[in-house]
Amino acid sequence: MKLSRNLTFFSVLAMGFADVGADIFIAIGIIAAFAAGLTPVAFFIGAILYVCTALAYAELGSAFPVAGGASTFTRKAFGKFWSFVSGWGLILAYILDIALFTIVGSFYLNQVLHLDIQYVYFIAAGVIVLLIILNLLGIAESAFLNNILTVFATFLIIVISILAYMLLFNTDRLISQALEFQQQSTWTNFAYAIGLSSIAFIGIESITQAAEETKRPSHTIPKAIKVVIILVVTFCLLLSVLSVGSVGWETLSENKENALVAFAKEIPVYGETLVLITGITGFLVCVVSANTGIIGASRVMYSLSKHNLLPKILSWTHPKYKTPWFTVIIFPALAIPLIFVKVEILSGIYAFGALIAYILINLSFIALKNADFDSMFRVPFVFDINFRKKHYKVPLTGLIGFVACAFSLCAVILPQRITLIVGVSWIAIGMLIYVINTRFANKEIHRIPEKEVLAVSKIDEREPTILMSFKLMPHERHIIDIATNLAKEYKCSVTILNIVETPTLVPLWEDLPEEMVLQKKKEIETFEEWFKGSGIDVHVEFKAAREAASGIIRYIETHNVKVVILGKLEGKPSPTVDEIRKNIDVPILIVRNAFSGKIESQQAA
Repeated sequence: MKLSRNLTFFSVLAMGFADVGADIFIAIGIIAAFAAGLTPVAFFIGAILYVCTALAYAELGSAFPVAGGASTFTRKAFGKFWSFVSGWGLILAYILDIALFTIVGSFYLNQVLHLDIQYVYFIAAGVIVLLIILNLLGIAESAFLNNILTVFATFLIIVISILAYMLLFNTDRLISQALEFQQQSTWTNFAYAIGLSSIAFIGIESITQAAEETKRPSHTIPKAIKVVIILVVTFCLLLSVLSVGSVGWETLSENKENALVAFAKEIPVYGETLVLITGITGFLVCVVSANTGIIGASRVMYSLSKHNLLPKILSWTHPKYKTPWFTVIIFPALAIPLIFVKVEILSGIYAFGALIAYILINLSFIALKNADFDSMFRVPFVFDINFRKKHYKVPLTGLIGFVACAFSLCAVILPQRITLIVGVSWIAIGMLIYVINTRFANKEIHRIPEKEVLAVSKIDEREPTILMSFKLMPHERHIIDIATNLAKEYKCSVTILNIVETPTLVPLWEDLPEEMVLQKKKEIETFEEWFKGSGIDVHVEFKAAREAASGIIRYIETHNVKVVILGKLEGKPSPTVDEIRKNIDVPILIVRNAFSGKIESQQAA
């Protein structure tokens, strides 16, 4: 059973920002403990890692809009084994995400409630149970929570930043702390802080995890990622500079579990009020991030199971709610005992799991740049090189992302032995599960030819085309020119699709009456000649359907359509156009008012 497409652009945006943006509530205190006065510099270097990796996600997420994220991209590039490794690393990160954010969120809430410590852990466990129930009901309901809290958290961060800059920030204090770094910390600690800074940006994966439940994902995914990049980098750098220049790194370090509360408390006049608001908001935003962790963990396991890399039970979906209910229960439950582990240890292991996947995603991006796939977004700075008489494309962002992630992984595991032990043990357990599943449970996996690993889909292997499906008027030559230009841009043909609406009593599998076909052909002979005159291949097809919308949708689902050109009268509703928008994920060009020739470019919703 397939997952249900319920998520809009804002839902996906909120999911990504909630997962990444909430990391600042944890990261700023932990990083300050190691980077001291150079905390903003550590965040800046971490931002480079984030931007490069996020751009790889944007392009590949548009090309392969299915659940799985890094595991899907790695499978396309290197095959099933490395796909499992990246997915298994993400599972570790998501489990730690759930534990880390629920306990930190509970500490933020405790700044308001002032409960005994045992009740803080009780709240964290209760939050996980409630989130499991919420995600069992459906991703749309879960995303609605993200939407509301993301708007509120964004507003709070902006308010704190403005008040801190106006009432507390001191440039000289910021600079002096940076200059005194060697008296307060070491370069080894700074390297470790850079590795940990990746936790401030972990979460971009969650956007692509929900691709299979997103409306028109090929367009929504890269658009959401680009907006999240801008928001997250801006807020992380802004808060790190303002907090160190306002309250100093010592205050942030001493309050690792609720650093932003300590920051807000020092703001004159508004401090006490902001403590209350920040405590509640920190709790809610961390809950949203934990919620996104549950979504991510369940969707990674769903993808690995669906592709025979794990037992089939993990891809079961609920018949009513269409959610992968088994994984929604299992993996969040594993996070409950972890809430009792120290935040510093959880952060290091969290970074380890995500960085394993990020290294592989950047390598996959470099490899897939030399394969044929279509994407609505392309990263800049792609260089052509020749090596041993072969031509290769090398994306600079992918190369920088790989180096930055590899450095961050080394910086995280070398100083903390527990991170290395847990990380390696987790990968070893995964390898054992993988071998057992491959050999005994899913022997058919060996029959999947490796040469197909780079194929986008069977649809994309078909000849690409621009689809036109509406009645042209003789004077509308300019529309032919638009379709011709699109065909030249995409280097493909044009298909003029005629849907013949067939009465219910007539079987769809029967051939269309010859007189109906001849009549339609006569209407478009002129337009066919215009296309051929421009050097573009044109195909005329006739399809029977009960209604125009279903016929067009079916054609798009079974053909490699790049752009759809449809007609709509000005000022009048078009149920056909509206229905197509809801069910396809390719660009739509709407021709409004055939007699005035107005054109409106839209996307399929």
